[in-house]
Amino acid sequence: MRPILEILVKQGGSSDANVVLDLLYAKMAPVLNDYDHTPLASDGITPRWRNTAQWARNSLREQGLIRPDSPRGVWIISEAGRAWLRQG
Repeated sequence: MRPILEILVKQGGSSDANVVLDLLYAKMAPVLNDYDHTPLASDGITPRWRNTAQWARNSLREQGLIRPDSPRGVWIISEAGRAWLRQG
């Protein structure tokens, strides 16, 4: 979850979800395995890593680290998210 928050900070605090996911893939590609790249059975297209990242975003929102009031398709880090990153 930390990489998502770090990306949002580097993007100025908010970004289009697809941009965040593309940047996240670039950052995480060295540690993703074959299973992470397999498509979900539900649609046969979406790679598992992408679905996992979207669930991580949901968890961040529930924890208050990403703003829940952001427009659809836009991820915005909250002040609590910035503080969490500063804590290490």
